[in-house]
Amino acid sequence: YGLPVDRVCLVHAQRRDGSVQVLEEDGRELRKDYHVWSGEQVWLEVTADSAEGHTSALFRELEEKRNTITVSYNELGATQFDHSMTADLTQTLAKLKADIAGRLKVSPESIHLKRNWRAAQFKNEEETLRALGLTDGSVVYVGEGAPRKANECLMKFFLLSGGKFKQVFEMPVSGSLKVADLKVLLVERLQSMDQSVVGDWTCKSELLRLREKKDKEARKVLRDDAVVKKMLLRWSDGQEMAMQLLNQPETVGAEDIIIQVRRWYPA
Repeated sequence: YGLPVDRVCLVHAQRRDGSVQVLEEDGRELRKDYHVWSGEQVWLEVTADSAEGHTSALFRELEEKRNTITVSYNELGATQFDHSMTADLTQTLAKLKADIAGRLKVSPESIHLKRNWRAAQFKNEEETLRALGLTDGSVVYVGEGAPRKANECLMKFFLLSGGKFKQVFEMPVSGSLKVADLKVLLVERLQSMDQSVVGDWTCKSELLRLREKKDKEARKVLRDDAVVKKMLLRWSDGQEMAMQLLNQPETVGAEDIIIQVRRWYPA
């Protein structure tokens, strides 16, 4: 091009992930040091004066283009993603939530974000949108209520009676909570519900048995002295638990097992 070498700035955008870099050091190799591969483009930018110490305008433009995405979101209480906005992949989830809250005219502390309405909540709001895997055209579901803490998950609780399950409520539970303490919270929640839910059952934590639920089966009984999270195979939103209302007090320890006793009638 007949240009002075000291006024030339080379900019490379990687084909794989779109990341942008300025090829600054003459002594470095294209493939080994800068990972420039056959077929990729290297842009030549001409500066007004010496390129040394120059902040590339092309680099800024390509970076802005690479980091700018469109995100769709819903109105509170709706499942359709009828709103959209531009966002920067380098910004945090907290910034995105604040921007959405401003558009919806609500407080950021009163909402949480999820990948979709059935997904688990985003909990670490200091992560960047890129780290969370958002891309151009992504959707985020805006839910009512403050986000749960990093060690909390939303559990679904069922009453188990006569071999049948009945879901009664959902509740966020801390993974560091002891099972015995969780039972106290569950009894308080049951007490606050309509009497038809528990009938004439005496609301005491020692009369409550807590079990892991999987599909249509009640599985492991949770030990009173154990930490909730360590008793479960998985720890995520939507974990299902079964509650059995007992007539006699029960404390389940490390050496205890629950067995079924059936009477055998000879033919």
